[in-house]
Parts: sequence; structure tokens; C-alpha cells
Amino acid sequence: MALTLDIPTEYGNSYVILTATATAFLGLWHGAYVGTYRKSAQVPYPNAYATQAEAKENPAKYAFNCAQRAHANFLEHRTQMLIPMLIAGLRYPVLSAGLGAAWCVARVMYAFGYVKGKREQGRGRSAGTWFLLAEVILQGTAAWTGWQMLAR
Repeated sequence: MALTLDIPTEYGNSYVILTATATAFLGLWHGAYVGTYRKSAQVPYPNAYATQAEAKENPAKYAFNCAQRAHANFLEHRTQMLIPMLIAGLRYPVLSAGLGAAWCVARVMYAFGYVKGKREQGRGRSAGTWFLLAEVILQGTAAWTGWQMLAR
């Protein structure tokens, strides 16, 4: 038994593909964002973070650690969002692209909140934690898409 895959026009004409590409540019932005904080904090390569003692004494090093952690969190979650978005986009391209775009906006809010929120333990990141809602909806929509394909 063969599975025929009909790819909606909205998938390839822009929505899903452009949203997926936006996550790559968001990753580049995160890297540059961390780089500016690394430079001002004077944390040399190959150190991934300033030590806890350094961060406690120096606000620039603390901000660098927050920027670096926001970037790492982005990398941890990108695949968990991107693959479901690409799968769900086969059946629901506009919904998937919209959720992907919302996820990107939330990730920027997360990074800014983490670094500039000036809240203890980086709690400013809560401004963007709603990215998880978009991510979970995409995962559920991808599972539903798979179920629908299986049921054909």
C-alpha cells in the first residue's frame, strides 16, 4: 500500500517554508546576541559560561550567562518545534506557520526577558515562556496529521 502525499500550495508557496527558515535566522540572531554580551563581559573562548562566582560579582558576566542560557534553550527546543511544524504543515499549513511564527516571537521575548528582565535567577524569561504552548499545539497537530495519514 502506497501513501500519496499531497502538499498544499500554502506549504511551499511561502507559509511553512518561510517560517521554518525564520528559525534559522533566529538562531543566527541568538548567536550574535550572545556574542555582544560575551564581548562586554570579557568571557574568553572556549568558556561557555562565566563561573557562578564571577556572575555574582559582575552584572555583565551574569547577563552573558543569561544570554548564553537563552540561546541554549532555543537550541534545545528548536527541533521539538520545527519537525512537528513541518509535519503538521502537510495538512494544516496556515495554522502550523502561524504557530511557528508565534513561537519565534515568543523566543525573542524569552531571550530579552532573560537578559534584560533584571529578575532573580533569570525569571524575566517568563515573558516568553508561552512558546511552549505553540510548541505543544504543533506537536499535537503533527500527531493528529500522522494519525490521519495512517487512517487513510
